[in-house]
Amino acid sequence: MIRCPRNRVKLGYSQMVISFVRQALICARNGLLIRPPFRAVLLAALALTGVPAQAADEVPTVKPRRQILGWLESVRLMPWDERVRAKLDTGAKSNSIHAIDIERFERDGKEMVRFKLGFSHGSDDNPTVSVERPLVREVAIKMRPGDAADEGEGVDERPAVKLSFCMAGRRYQEVFTLADRSNFNYSVLLGRDFLAEKILVDPGRTFTRKASCPVAKK
Repeated sequence: MIRCPRNRVKLGYSQMVISFVRQALICARNGLLIRPPFRAVLLAALALTGVPAQAADEVPTVKPRRQILGWLESVRLMPWDERVRAKLDTGAKSNSIHAIDIERFERDGKEMVRFKLGFSHGSDDNPTVSVERPLVREVAIKMRPGDAADEGEGVDERPAVKLSFCMAGRRYQEVFTLADRSNFNYSVLLGRDFLAEKILVDPGRTFTRKASCPVAKK
């Protein structure tokens, strides 16, 4: 990734502003990147020089760096602040989470889903919490023998909802399909739709980071 270089020549204030604007626009035209904090400086500089602020939209920003994590990581489901294990699976397309007593209903003309989440997957003592979320979409999952009790091959239409979780110091709100994953080792599955552009998976490592949320800036 090539970033826009800084001009380190000592200049007067007005000359520095003009030089900064000129350099930023040149970098934008050449497809180079400028970090987000400098975009705010550029906007202020544009205001002082009379250049339209829309010119700042030409400057591409740097995307957050992708984290390198293991194929198993701990995540913290929010707002319950409960830690569970998640499998980062590049072979799966969508995210999935273990849920039971899944029920669709309508509220004020909107399609909703009511379900229960458990936080002690695989344990005999697995207390649950009732959750209601708007239905995002229905996801067609191709079933194989053994995927669920008493089900053979076919297609299973699963409801998908948005849930929040923290992992490795970052917080996400992502779409999860709801399914009974009691026959699987892990209650949470993170697929390619989530991993792309965010995370690189190291198949030789597990639990590389804590299930922490971002630290609030004071």
